[in-house]
Amino acid sequence: MKTIRRTFVILAILAGIGIFGSLETGSAASKGKYLLADFDAEWCATCKAWKATDPGLSDLKAKAEDLGVQVVVFDMTSKKTRAEAAKRAKRLGIKDIYKKYQPHTGFALLIKMNGDDSELVAVISPKKQSYEEQVEAIKEAIN
Repeated sequence: MKTIRRTFVILAILAGIGIFGSLETGSAASKGKYLLADFDAEWCATCKAWKATDPGLSDLKAKAEDLGVQVVVFDMTSKKTRAEAAKRAKRLGIKDIYKKYQPHTGFALLIKMNGDDSELVAVISPKKQSYEEQVEAIKEAIN
């Protein structure tokens, strides 16, 4: 009986921290959800400026998460991190969208998750949009 109870407790903990049902699995459970994919690199001047702006990238990511959007970062810094990002994009079911935009940096993509038919719904750019316009683009796309 203790073993069964312990198993349920472990499963409840794992579910609570998001192990199950995550977009990261690329499962059918992710259909209809949104993903904000940040294309970042250590050497990217636009990325550095966006992170340093107030409100900036961290505020946008927090706002997106508050709106129910999952946030992921694709690191374009090196060959190794790009390879890891490509694997992650494939797991998420967005490899075609990823291929089109990598190795560019300094922007984020809002993607509606539809399994293998996921679609790009907005490009978020600190060079072309104010913070308020970035947030509005996300709100308009998900509503």
